[in-house]
Amino acid sequence: MGIKKASWTSHSRPRCEFFLLTAGIQVSTGVILTLSGMFDLTIHGEKYCVLGEFWKEADGDQLLLRTGEESVWYYAHEQDKVKRLCNDLIELLEKKLANYLNQR
Repeated sequence: MGIKKASWTSHSRPRCEFFLLTAGIQVSTGVILTLSGMFDLTIHGEKYCVLGEFWKEADGDQLLLRTGEESVWYYAHEQDKVKRLCNDLIELLEKKLANYLNQR
C-alpha cells in the first residue's frame, strides 16, 4: 500500500456539494471523517480516496471512495479486504452512521 496526499476529484454533483458543506464529522469513537485530511491510498492495485475512519469490523478500518463511483467502501484492515459499505454518501449519513451509533 502507498499513501500520498489526495489528488482525487469527483464529478458527482451531490458528492461535491456535501464536501463544500463540511470540513469533517466526528460523532463517536470509530467514526471520524476528516475531509480536509483526505489522501489517496492504493490497495491491491486499486486507487481509493480515504475519507477517514469507520470502525466497521475493527478499530482503524478506513472509509473509502473510488474515482468515478458513487458507492462508499471500507478497508477491513485485519482481513486485508476492501468491502462495499453502501450506495452513496446519502445512504452513509442517513442509514449506516445512524445504525452504527444506535449499536454503540
